[in-house]
Amino acid sequence: MKLRKQLKSLLLKSDDPHTESQARMRFTGEPPVNPSECLIQEIVGENRSVQIGWLREQVCDNLYRVELRQGGWAADIGLWGPTAFTGEADRLMAKVRPQFACLVQDIETDHQTVRGC
Repeated sequence: MKLRKQLKSLLLKSDDPHTESQARMRFTGEPPVNPSECLIQEIVGENRSVQIGWLREQVCDNLYRVELRQGGWAADIGLWGPTAFTGEADRLMAKVRPQFACLVQDIETDHQTVRGC
């Protein structure tokens, strides 16, 4: 549950254009073991770290395209676009184990960068 709360907080900050913090997901190199991690691994490829906001957009887009291939284009989903899957993307990202990835937040101050994991 702690990861879910951290993720929600970081996603809210990454949506705010005025914030100076950069939330990232850093991957440990551990192989994925659940469907959420497999999807994320497929999206990020060989990257060792990606911005949370970017990853969320990519997961939403992936879920949207799957739904379109399954006939979702005939329903309202075609009008809403990938943003209709934001909640599901957040749930998938929250299922990531700490052995697979951790959340990192860089906070820019006047003279230094504070990093936490």
